Amino acid sequence: MHKIRLLSVLIVAAIVISIWAMSAAASDEIGSIVSVSGDAKIGRGGATLNATSGMPIRVHDQLSTSPDGSLTLGFPDGTSLSLAGATAISIDDSSAVDGKPAPSRVTLLRGKLHTNVPDKTTGATHTIEIDTPDVRAVAPAAEH
Repeated sequence: MHKIRLLSVLIVAAIVISIWAMSAAASDEIGSIVSVSGDAKIGRGGATLNATSGMPIRVHDQLSTSPDGSLTLGFPDGTSLSLAGATAISIDDSSAVDGKPAPSRVTLLRGKLHTNVPDKTTGATHTIEIDTPDVRAVAPAAEH
C-alpha cells in the first residue's frame, strides 16, 4: 500500500512539473510569423529552423531572410516587424503593453526593417528600441 501511494505521488509530481514546463515554454512566445516569402530562417537555441507562417517568435530568436525573401512578424498588441530581403534581426527583449507581450528591443544586424506600432489611444505608451552596428534608435514607428 505504501509503495502504491508513493508511486501515485511521484506520478502527480511528474504531471505537475510537465505542465509547468509547458506553460513556461509558452510564456516565452511573444508573437508569431504572419507571412513568409522566399527563404527565411530562425536561429533559436543553437538550432536553425525554416521560418513558416504561424510559427511562434520568442525573445532571443534571430531571424533572417535571403536576398529574395521577406518576413513579417505579428505581436498581440498589434505591433508588426517586416524584414526585407537580406535582412537579419535579433529579438532582444519584450515588455507587456496592456497585458500583451510586445517586442521592446530589437537589433538590426543587417538589411532593412520596417516597424509598425499601432496608435495607442488608450494612453499606453510603447516604443521599440532598434540597435544597429552604428546607431541606436528609439521610436514608436520607423523604417530603418
